[in-house]
Amino acid sequence: MNLNISTKILCVVLAVSLLVMSGWGVVNFLNDKKDLSMDLQQQTEAAAKRLGQALVNPVWNLDDDEIGRIIRYEVKSDNIRAIILRGDNGRLLAGSSKSGGSIYNLSQDNSGKDTAGLLKSTISADAQVRKESAILASVTVYAEDTPLKSKLRKRLFLSAFGILLLCAGLTTVLYMALRRTIVRPLKELERAVDQISIENLAIPIPVNGTDEIGKLADRFREMTTELQASLDLQRQKEVQLLQAQKMEAVGMLVGGISHDFNNILCAISGSAELLSFRLQAEHLVEMDNIKKHLSNISDATNRATALIRQLLTLSMKKEVLLTAVDLKDSVRHVHKLLQSSLDKSITVKLDLPEMQAMVNSDPIQMEQLLLNLCINASHAMTIMRPEGDPWGGDLGISLKLLSGDGSILKADDEADADACWLLSVTDTGVGMEPSVMENIFTPFFTTKQKGVGSGLGLSMAYSIITQHHGDLTLHSVPGKGSSFHIKLPILCQPDDNRQSAKDTKDTTLPSGSGMILVVDDDDAVRENASQILTQCGYRVVLAVNGAEGVRLAITHGAEIRLILLDMIMPVMSGIDALPKIRESAPTAKLLLTSGFKQDPRVLSLLAKGAVDDFILKPYPLQQLAWRIQALLASDERVSKMVAGQAATFRGESI
Repeated sequence: MNLNISTKILCVVLAVSLLVMSGWGVVNFLNDKKDLSMDLQQQTEAAAKRLGQALVNPVWNLDDDEIGRIIRYEVKSDNIRAIILRGDNGRLLAGSSKSGGSIYNLSQDNSGKDTAGLLKSTISADAQVRKESAILASVTVYAEDTPLKSKLRKRLFLSAFGILLLCAGLTTVLYMALRRTIVRPLKELERAVDQISIENLAIPIPVNGTDEIGKLADRFREMTTELQASLDLQRQKEVQLLQAQKMEAVGMLVGGISHDFNNILCAISGSAELLSFRLQAEHLVEMDNIKKHLSNISDATNRATALIRQLLTLSMKKEVLLTAVDLKDSVRHVHKLLQSSLDKSITVKLDLPEMQAMVNSDPIQMEQLLLNLCINASHAMTIMRPEGDPWGGDLGISLKLLSGDGSILKADDEADADACWLLSVTDTGVGMEPSVMENIFTPFFTTKQKGVGSGLGLSMAYSIITQHHGDLTLHSVPGKGSSFHIKLPILCQPDDNRQSAKDTKDTTLPSGSGMILVVDDDDAVRENASQILTQCGYRVVLAVNGAEGVRLAITHGAEIRLILLDMIMPVMSGIDALPKIRESAPTAKLLLTSGFKQDPRVLSLLAKGAVDDFILKPYPLQQLAWRIQALLASDERVSKMVAGQAATFRGESI
């Protein structure tokens, strides 16, 4: 049988009350019985004494009639059941009972024995009938206990009734007290538990106190708080995992198209560059319009290249070169750009520290990130406002140094190992709903009108910060505005990011000689490389895939001075062809090319020395020519050094 705690407490209280009151009633009943018995005993003794005095003369005179009259008179008393008169030898002389009749008539003999059951009584008293010093007889008075029993039954009933009333009252009082101090708090705790769910742990528990239930409520509150914190952390990790999965998906998409797109850009830029060299070589300087168009082609190619690199940044597949950067310079540069581009209704407020804000950063990416956040904030205060609302607001950019515990440090404070720079961009725009905040860093997600935004700005911001080992958080209130907070570690010594060869801005082309094998599946890229290298003085042989490259390497062997090898090709890729080409032309320099340097295979080949250098597509043809010249020149220097050492050993001079 399932009983709730209220019923259990009520049963316990009632049982305890009944037990206590019953014990009290029994004790009271026994005391009453004792008092009434003593009173009846005293009355019986008084009656016996009185009879002993009254029967002296009748017994002395042997007056049976008088003896009988006196005894019958006394036996009529309420408290007397029977009277027996015995001689000095114990022989029954006379007697009478309340039931009527003489004792003689009721007894079997005159031996002095009591008639069975008739004279039984719990109370009796004896008295002697004395004449001076002589004992004439003895009289025994048996008390009538029926009134005693009646009184006891009445008192027992009253006691029982009183006990029940007291039990009821005591039970009610105790139950109300226990309900207030135990049952009600437990009920409130039970209701709170019923309302708590995974989606709602912040349920108030209106139970306080220093007793066990109060401590239980406190522990329960602590438990829900800890559980809420654990769930928040779990959800945050789930969001981060989802974001990483989205970035990985975008990265796969970008990686799939970047190779072909880079080949297209390489062909366009190479053709424009070749035409420009041709015009310069033929001194057609008067053809300004043609040069202008060529410049436009180059600019468009550069913009397309930048777009591909932004997409690679979004997928975290672009190499980031971190250098020592003062964030204040980046903020000021972006501020200068914003002054001429923001709507006049927006006020930009800067809050920068006096000290330098040095971090390890890619300055171009950092300015792009900051610009994206500021443009997004300006849109929130202008074009995204509901129709009829006035445009404008405050755009704040602040920079603060935080210690490891989150406190703000001043210029003269010493930064600890966990210190970081906090770069904040705030606006007073339309703000964001929670559903929007969940997807704000998702690639191609946008709440702007069609044609206004691509949905890549904040996604790239998230990726840039991730690559900078920083943290990007968002706080937004619908109708009030949004705040983006960027945490970047304080300056560490930047890596020595050496370039494999210095890119020259000279408009001239280097000169060279010897055979170069160009292996690339794109016709335009392959043809452009052939023309520029031929123009530099090299003899060029071309292969459309890795298999043909291996065949030409076997054919020409030691004649080949350098091999320009594309990594991704049909039939046989550059990665697969590389060992066979190396085997056939072991002395040739190998320059690997691809649109994606961060491919693990490329990094592994560079680390092992399996290739001599790498050039990223789309590359300027002039840069390609100078890169090849640098590789071959280093090879010539090594050859001369070896020859010089050999001549010295032989005692010759070179």
